[in-house]
Amino acid sequence: MFYAVTTSKYDASVMVTASHLPAHKNGYKIFVRDSKYKARCLEKGEVKALLEDADVDNDYSEDEKDDRDDVTIPTLQTVLDFVPIYQSQLIETFRKRTCRIRPLKKLKVMLSTGHGSGFIVSRAFQELGANVVELNAEPDGTFPFGPPNPESKSMMKRTIKRCEEIGDVDLAVLLDTDGDRCGIVLRSGGTYKEVNRNRLIALCSQIVLEKDGDSNAKIITDSVTSIGLESFISRAGGTQLRFKKGYLNVINEAKRRSALGEEIPLAMETSGHGAFKENNYCDDGTYTALLVACFIADNNNGKGVIEDFEDAGYEEELRMAVKESYDKTNLYEQIALAVTKDATSIEGWELDPLNKEGIRVTTHTRDGFFMIRESLHDPIISMQIEAPSPRLGREVVAMVRQIVQAALDGGDQKLDFKELDSVVNEDGAEVGW
Repeated sequence: MFYAVTTSKYDASVMVTASHLPAHKNGYKIFVRDSKYKARCLEKGEVKALLEDADVDNDYSEDEKDDRDDVTIPTLQTVLDFVPIYQSQLIETFRKRTCRIRPLKKLKVMLSTGHGSGFIVSRAFQELGANVVELNAEPDGTFPFGPPNPESKSMMKRTIKRCEEIGDVDLAVLLDTDGDRCGIVLRSGGTYKEVNRNRLIALCSQIVLEKDGDSNAKIITDSVTSIGLESFISRAGGTQLRFKKGYLNVINEAKRRSALGEEIPLAMETSGHGAFKENNYCDDGTYTALLVACFIADNNNGKGVIEDFEDAGYEEELRMAVKESYDKTNLYEQIALAVTKDATSIEGWELDPLNKEGIRVTTHTRDGFFMIRESLHDPIISMQIEAPSPRLGREVVAMVRQIVQAALDGGDQKLDFKELDSVVNEDGAEVGW
């Protein structure tokens, strides 16, 4: 729908989508013309204003209803199947970018789309020369394995298992329901490795920084990225700027800084949403997938790619669900106040001054961190943690659990600590300090 506005006579387009969200959050994405970036997605406030202008309640007086009955509603004049146009544009883009007709020849690619819409990129991979193997490509809105999600451990596990069964797959691409998020599996020797979240941002950063060659280039990410990612981007010649969670927040910050003259080749969230300046900051997982595939093909089928990326010894995202009718923001503010106070008194802990949302505390003398923030959409307070080892990670979780419980009067009645407690109680971790 983004491309339909940029390359056609249409002023706007509407996409019906659920992405990876549950059915009750089905909705629309609305794209309009934009003079600088050719197209953009309407934001929450704009959609609200649009609905108000459209008077969606249809609460008309009898006279107004009579007037509306006289209005002639124009009928649809043309049915346009834009998918083949979109596919052809992707093919032409990457032929021009690589200066080759078949830049992916000799590359065997598994396309794992979980019965979502990502299967439409198969033609582009094939015409660019790849040998494509499809996994769960048939469209099925019931999603028998759950809505496809590149962050999903089960989807990644199914994809790797199928790669191992086939044996000679060079690259696997995971796409979410509506194809705007991407994950990768790379073959390394005789094993297959996950490349999503921080590793995917690292890979995409390497691609754009090698091409860009600008020592002032900045990569905009969300707020929960790892310590290893910041080091990797720095070694690759760029600078990471952590912003807020939410892919549109990340993209808009990239656009804002770009408009001020800064070089921002990539805006990417750990969820797999990626937007490249060269693609007008369009949030397109299929573009990401093809860009990565071309890079892998040019680098000995991925051998040695991001091998120096430093994974944390332990990392986890833990969720505390808000119970009953308690106010999420109020609980979060109480927790944030307590964490801010205690972080200044615990040895090895330090508040992160560059953090843009929530509370982020570096631990183990900056070799780890934890972050507490409100969920964007759900009644959840989230804790992201990274530590040098599982044991040290469990100790931090236990300490945070105690701080949060002490900050809330009747904390167990207000928050569900199940995920934190499962970590704390694993392998006999000691609670408190």
